[in-house]
Order: sequence, then C-alpha cells, then structure tokens
Amino acid sequence: MNLLAALTARFGDEAVAIMLETAKKIRKTRSLAVSIQTEQIRHWLRTKKRPDDVFVLLKLETAKARLFDQPQLNTWVRYVDSFNNANPTRSTTLFSVLNARYYDEALAKMLVVAKSSGGSAGSLASRIQAEQTRYWLSVNRTPGAIFEMLQLETLGTNFLNHPIFTAWVKYTDDFRKKNLGTHLSTLTTLRVYYSDATLAKLFTEARKVTKTAKIGRRLEAELLREWSLAVAPPALIFERLKLGNGGQKLFESPLFTMWTNYIAMFKKANPRYKDDQLATLLRSYGRRELTLMLILAEKVPSTKDIATKLRGQLSGL
Repeated sequence: MNLLAALTARFGDEAVAIMLETAKKIRKTRSLAVSIQTEQIRHWLRTKKRPDDVFVLLKLETAKARLFDQPQLNTWVRYVDSFNNANPTRSTTLFSVLNARYYDEALAKMLVVAKSSGGSAGSLASRIQAEQTRYWLSVNRTPGAIFEMLQLETLGTNFLNHPIFTAWVKYTDDFRKKNLGTHLSTLTTLRVYYSDATLAKLFTEARKVTKTAKIGRRLEAELLREWSLAVAPPALIFERLKLGNGGQKLFESPLFTMWTNYIAMFKKANPRYKDDQLATLLRSYGRRELTLMLILAEKVPSTKDIATKLRGQLSGL
C-alpha cells in the first residue's frame, strides 16, 4: 500500500486533501505534498471520477455559502483542470458544476464577496465569474434580468458603491459588446427603477467620492446623452430635476450645474434652439425672487459667473 492509499484509508479523501493543501504552504513539506496531491488526482482520473463526483468526495457540497473558505476547493479546481486536459470531449467548467448546486443569485453574490477578498480566493472567483458571464451571454440574459436576479433594487439608493453593482455593470458592458446596437444599457435598466431626479442626484453625489467618482461621471454622461437623444427640451429636464424647488441655494446645486451642462449639449445638437434658461427660471420663481437669488449667488465664488450672466440677461428684459 502506497502512502496515498494509507492516508486515504485512515483519514478519507477530504481530510487528506486539506492536509495536503496545508502542507503545500510549508517549505519543508511542499514538495512531498505536491507529489502526493498529484498522485491523488491521477487516482481519481484512473477511477474515472467526474468533477461532480470529486466535489462530493471532498464534501464541498456541505460548505454552502462558505465554499471559498474551504482549502480543499483548490484541490477540486486542480482536478477539474486535469480532467479537462485528459478528456477534451467531456470538458466542463467550474461554473457549470456550481451552477447545478447554487441558485443564480446566491452564487453571484458569493463570487463578488470572494473576489473582493483578494488572494487565491479572489483569483478563483474572478475565473468562475468570467465563466458565469460567458454562460449568461450564451443564453442572452438581458441586463434587466440579471439586475432583478441579483435583487439590486433592494439596495435602495445605496447601490453605486456596492461590489455587486460593479459586477452587474461589467456584465452589462459585455452584453452590449456581444449585442451591438442594442438599446439595453446600465442606464436604461436603472431608469426602470429610479426617477431621473433620483438618478441625477445619485450620480452627482457619487462624483464627489473617490471610490464612485468614475462610475458617477460615466452614468451622468449617459443620462445627459439619453435626454439629448430623446430631444427632451431643457425646460422639461428642469421640471424632471425638480429645480423649481431649489430656493435661494439653487445655483449651488450640482443638479443646476448638470442642467446647465445639458442646455449646452442640447444647443450643440439643436442649433435652432433658442436658449430659454432665463425664461424657465422666471416661470418658476418670478422676477422679484429670481433677482434676489441672483444677487445672493453673485456673492458666492462658485456661482458668481452664471449669476452675473443671468442677471445681465434679466436686466435687458
């Protein structure tokens, strides 16, 4: 009886796999552990074990949500790779085995958590997540379907800095690359669940935080582009953003700046458009209140230029 057979007979496949993974991390025992693990894998191949069989043999099915905490998971991954090399016509993926044992949303969330942990678990999660993405794309799962499956709507307005949202954005980008010309996007999905006013506020706030600044800028630009493509008049966007309720601090609001940027974009795309920014403000606030707001805004460095410009236009009426 060789060493592997003796160890397996005494401790079982799972315990031996865990011992070998632990021994591989120790310099003095690494070489022997790798040798025995290689023999263990060859034994499973000789006895025609399927990846699913070894998954059960290593008792990984009992790990549930703690799958990526199990040291023997690495042994199983190595076996799957060896199995695929030895059986190219019967090759499988890590994801296909896990997908048969976990609900979509549970596995997706496990992968996001494991990926954020870094190290070997993070690398492995990235690999499985890529396989998951390829599968979803192969069956043409829409971004909206994945959004619902991941239950992202339950995150309320705190989704932009959530790693699951980041993973979903990546999937949506991959979906658009595969389906060139599709109208489906990150933004079109978000607009199903949130108003433009809510999204605009979230995006402008996100730009102030380093972690979310990039996605905030991107989504804000997409929202402006969606409005422009729909030829939405600036006066309508003023109403959507609820800027008529801005009060004396209106000109300091990031949403006002966003609206001003949209006006510039709209004018460029529609040269015949007559700038009605002042008229829109007058309809909401009246001449007297608007004049007072502009006087106060001229005293604030960040709003002085726009206030002076608008006050000059107002004086000319």
